[in-house]
Amino acid sequence: MMNPAMDRGFELSKQMLSTPFSFLALAALSGGGWLIGRGAVATPIDMCRRVSWLFAGWLALLLISTVFSERPAMSIYGSYLRSEGVLAWLSYAAVGAATFAVIRSASTGSRLPGLLVDVLILAALVPILFALFQRFGFDRYYFAVLDRTRAPGTIGNAVFLGQYCALVIPLALARLWQAWPRRLECTVWVVVTALLAVGLVGSQSRGPLLALVPALFTFAVLAAAYKRKPIWLVAAFAMVLAAATALVIINVVPAARHWAQQVPVAARMVVAANTAAATPTALATRSAEMRLLLWQVGNETLQAASPARTLIGYGPEVAYMHYYPHITDELLGDGGGAEVSIPDRLHAEALDLILNHGVLAWVAYTTLLGTLLWAIVSTLLPASTRSGGRNFSIAALAGGAAAALVTGQSGWTAALVPAFCLGLVLGCMSFMTLRAWRQARSPDAAADAMVAGGTPDDRPLLIGGVSALLVFWFDAQISLPVQTGRLAQFALAGLLFALVTRQFDKATGIRDEHQQGVAAASDLAVWLAALAGLLIAALAAFWPVADLDASLRATQNQFALWNLVPPLLVMMIGFGLLYVRLGGRQTLRGATVVLMICAVYAAVHYLLVVPISASFGEAEVLRMAQASLLPMLFVLLACLIFAWRAESASGVMPAERSGDPVPEDLAAWSLGAVFLVLTLGAGTAGWQQMRADVSATWARAALKIANQPLAETLALTAFTALPHDRHYRRQVLEDTLVQSLKDLSGQSGRGIDADHLAANLATSLALAQDTQRLYPHDPWTAMGVARVHQVLASPPIRKLDARAADVAEQRAREQFANAHRLFPAQSEILGNWGQFEFMVGQSAEGHRLLDELEQRHRDKPDAYVLRLESMPSDRVEAEKVLARASQFVSATGLAQIRAVASAQHGTRH
Repeated sequence: MMNPAMDRGFELSKQMLSTPFSFLALAALSGGGWLIGRGAVATPIDMCRRVSWLFAGWLALLLISTVFSERPAMSIYGSYLRSEGVLAWLSYAAVGAATFAVIRSASTGSRLPGLLVDVLILAALVPILFALFQRFGFDRYYFAVLDRTRAPGTIGNAVFLGQYCALVIPLALARLWQAWPRRLECTVWVVVTALLAVGLVGSQSRGPLLALVPALFTFAVLAAAYKRKPIWLVAAFAMVLAAATALVIINVVPAARHWAQQVPVAARMVVAANTAAATPTALATRSAEMRLLLWQVGNETLQAASPARTLIGYGPEVAYMHYYPHITDELLGDGGGAEVSIPDRLHAEALDLILNHGVLAWVAYTTLLGTLLWAIVSTLLPASTRSGGRNFSIAALAGGAAAALVTGQSGWTAALVPAFCLGLVLGCMSFMTLRAWRQARSPDAAADAMVAGGTPDDRPLLIGGVSALLVFWFDAQISLPVQTGRLAQFALAGLLFALVTRQFDKATGIRDEHQQGVAAASDLAVWLAALAGLLIAALAAFWPVADLDASLRATQNQFALWNLVPPLLVMMIGFGLLYVRLGGRQTLRGATVVLMICAVYAAVHYLLVVPISASFGEAEVLRMAQASLLPMLFVLLACLIFAWRAESASGVMPAERSGDPVPEDLAAWSLGAVFLVLTLGAGTAGWQQMRADVSATWARAALKIANQPLAETLALTAFTALPHDRHYRRQVLEDTLVQSLKDLSGQSGRGIDADHLAANLATSLALAQDTQRLYPHDPWTAMGVARVHQVLASPPIRKLDARAADVAEQRAREQFANAHRLFPAQSEILGNWGQFEFMVGQSAEGHRLLDELEQRHRDKPDAYVLRLESMPSDRVEAEKVLARASQFVSATGLAQIRAVASAQHGTRH
């Protein structure tokens, strides 16, 4: 889902759906006896106990990091830019636990594992179809996308779209494998796989493309071992060798490089210096350079951390405030500008998790995933040796150490941590390949009959699932994992581990026909609920919650009916799969219920759509927030309806289906109550975040149409909903400062009202200082305090109270110095500080600051423009400034400088 009426509609919409729902699923499973007691999940095997303890230990360390966080509120909700606090992480864990419990509770003949995989795959169709529409211009929404050749779809970024497509491609191949004997179903999966490939290639994202290569290699290796086909192993090696050779050729051979730079996807695989700034090759090269610079920031931050913070982290989503002192001028690049989002993301999962959650939590998390991987490997590649787990661990650590050593010897010390993490998995893959080679050449076919869960069809799912997890792991080390990928990762982990443990559990053997009928009814309900949810998500993504006009920068076209096509395509594919599995009659009944729910949603959505004009107000903004909440409520409605239908069809309670009595265990119901409280808390928190974001977004829209009172009211609404968020605090502070400046300049129309002005400035100062108390390591909060003192030291205030102005002048100078110390590479801080010194009559100090700014940022126009604006009418000096600027500044920046010089000093340049 997405919501263009919100700045963070890509993330908050998904979080609002996933977080409460995952806790609600655990509440239902706990109350039903699936998680505690003698329910179907209880599996008395060492592997399950080991994973359970690792899972509990990782969660405990995550909570410890949150409790001892520098900013607990931020660690709970998440930062403004990512919204991935502990609530989001708990929801990921809940999705994994709930998936595990549901699969373990299913009967042997249940199609539930395949259905859940289908949901993960079909969910990718919504952003892919939207991306195709964006690529061809059928898009009603305005997004500030710099590269229109790489459409983001409904996920928020082309990189994220590529990541999700690459993750589910191995799953689609597994489903295609399972459907191979059935022609019609096989045709559907061929179409779906082709669409996934289109989405991946269309994203032009290198990380997912490169991550897919080792994942497909693993898929081929495991499939070769399963089918006893050594030739498939040879083909897998040939595939990897061919991909590596092609990469080398297009980067080394001049003719091949020239050809590749003309091809959309291949152009981003070429790394070459001195290319045109706007070419895909140059952008890709710059992106690779930024990765190294970001990793260096993470390494330096880790080295500067105290031992305690190294162990438990700064707290989820808090560590990025310690990145600022280590950010270089080169990393900021030409954009240098106000607040950049780079510090929030290091594009390396290990560095992010270590700094935010701590080394201990990262080790527990990595060990948990490694144990899961070993469980799958030992299932797919059984061997008689009892030291397999030890050898697997040794191979992983050896691979990590070797990769780190090679990276360090090559001089790329910034990449040591990502290289170590990639080496860990490469070591595991080496172990798997050796075992697979032995098994592929073995004439013993007994292993072919030993499959997870007792059904032969589970093995392709295990192979596709482990390959998908490898895609996520490889891409996460060099890119940015987001909520969509995380949810898929944990859901897959829970599903795969459930399939592995089923083969050890005698309770999941052959059951009677009644139980299989119950499973079939439950499977149908799950599939229909998922299909209804996908259609609602597609409708929500393609239909706006507000009809925007041109004054608010929305793009309108004459193809609004085209927005119905993608949901119809999703519906056709979903009902096609349903038909080939269940037959016409059941498909018709299910389709009727699904379409009724979607029709009701469409009608309510249409009634809540807000026609936006220049006269919009608080009521319209609240209505937009309510319309934004609507899809989540309807997905919940669909789940409840189909859950009730499944229970009605079975006529028995969940505990009875598992062969256990209805649980009277107090612990089970207590745990269910805890999860229910978490559900309500997560839902309330999500609504607060959603309403705050909608209000803040439309506060800026109100400013664009010069409706200052409405902008102030909406900004205050956002601040009231999330008082801990520094973004909303800054927005309120900006509004109060703007009002104070209007009062000072006489633009308010009532002259200078000393009492009113003093009250406004006192409010601004209190808010700025309180924000700085909450976020002492944030340079922008220091800038906020400095700006308030700058106003208090301005000439009009000095005429009213010279002594107070002197105090404000000194404090403003201290806060500018503090902000510069926290973020020395940011040009805006030095520029504002220099302007302040000129304002208070300290021209020598102002010129010194501009000298430092020019020295640090010779290629940016800021220092030259500020110097020209601060100089008296001295044409000779202006000519000298222009001469210096022409040596370093780009043509666009130089044009800006020349315009200021011409206006200020009458130069002819």
